Amino acid sequence: GIPSFVAGTALSKAPMVLKGDRFLLCDEELEEDLLDKIDCVCILKTYKDKRTILNTLKNKGFSYKYIKRCTLEGEQVLTDKEDIIKDNDYISYIIAKKNKHGGKS
Repeated sequence: GIPSFVAGTALSKAPMVLKGDRFLLCDEELEEDLLDKIDCVCILKTYKDKRTILNTLKNKGFSYKYIKRCTLEGEQVLTDKEDIIKDNDYISYIIAKKNKHGGKS
């Protein structure tokens, strides 16, 4: 099958990485210093402390999308911080990309 984070990238209609980009797949234990060395991150198991994760991503220059129930009934892509924080679906993750040109991805 297709890994959920790859399917979620297709659902969000944005490429995960471009040629030369560095990608990290991790769980909720996001190591902040690694964000300085990568261009894109997919964070699995984000149901516990999303506020801290989202704040860290923003402070490190990343924009993000929250993928909920990918390939299942009720799948959604959320981008609003408060909507993401309110959601408690276990089958979810965050894809974040570094804002290289000051814009949103």
